Amino acid sequence: MLMKAPADQPPARFDPMEFFAGRTMAWGVFEDRFRRLRRRFSVDIDGYWQDDEFILEEAFCYDDGAREHRTWRLQPDGDGGFRARTEDCVGDARGSICGPAATLSYLMRLRIGARQIKMRFDDRMYQVGRHVVVNRAVVSKWGVRVGDVSILFVRDGNSDGLTRERRAA
Repeated sequence: MLMKAPADQPPARFDPMEFFAGRTMAWGVFEDRFRRLRRRFSVDIDGYWQDDEFILEEAFCYDDGAREHRTWRLQPDGDGGFRARTEDCVGDARGSICGPAATLSYLMRLRIGARQIKMRFDDRMYQVGRHVVVNRAVVSKWGVRVGDVSILFVRDGNSDGLTRERRAA
């Protein structure tokens, strides 16, 4: 018996700047290294081009009521990859694209209680449908795995990825 390919077939090559153009919603969890659920969250994401940078504005809402906002600035590097930066990131994040997957590696300053701690994130994103991306990130400190983040991104099919200026008009 042959199975039909799903109608929501992802493209052969995942392009994060194309996928995240417009409005995207996400839901995720953080599990510690013992696989215990530590935190759940949702994210409202708005992506748009501004000059030569792709802007990703993320608004996080955590299960404990905490809220956080982060703005990423992505730039294609010309070699099939991209650089990204945000105010919490130490230096530039480096991304690469390979078929339906993308990787992103960065050092992030996280607020834990009253302190800020630097943690390494190694993300792998897989586009599993035209409007769906699954992300798995390994979080580590000094090379020791601290935990994992799992996120499901669902793109709003009505988003068009217009620049902010054009959407406001």
